[in-house]
Amino acid sequence: MAINKAYKFRSLDELEYFLNGALRGADIKSGVSGLNGLTLTFTTPAGAVTFGNSTQTDKNFYQLNDIKAQIEAAIPTLRVLQANGVLIFVLATPTTGVVLSGNNEPAKRILGFDQNSTSVGKLYAPPGTSPPVAPAWTWIDSTGENQYLVITLE
Repeated sequence: MAINKAYKFRSLDELEYFLNGALRGADIKSGVSGLNGLTLTFTTPAGAVTFGNSTQTDKNFYQLNDIKAQIEAAIPTLRVLQANGVLIFVLATPTTGVVLSGNNEPAKRILGFDQNSTSVGKLYAPPGTSPPVAPAWTWIDSTGENQYLVITLE
């Protein structure tokens, strides 16, 4: 049986990426350490990246541009973005959600995902089908405090 869920976002960008099947990771605006030599595996889109040296003075300290360059070079159909400092993985042309493999990979923990579990983004259909078919979003509103609320059917 489908259920309703509520999600709150700090920006329209975060909301849009969520509805388009993105995965939201850690707050990386200050950068992260420890990715050098670690692998990150995606099921959708299929591919993996093993992180090399960053472009920073400390070759094991990564800013968004380092993470983005290495992942997008290995998996060209994936976009690596940041919304309000939060790491975002979304398909360049969303047709399904992004899926991080269930492999036990320390890179997932560093980037804000459960190291031992599969992380699955969902592509939410807009309202309009009757009856609505999950996953779909059914209502969006602003709280008036730079917060956006979406109700989904899952």
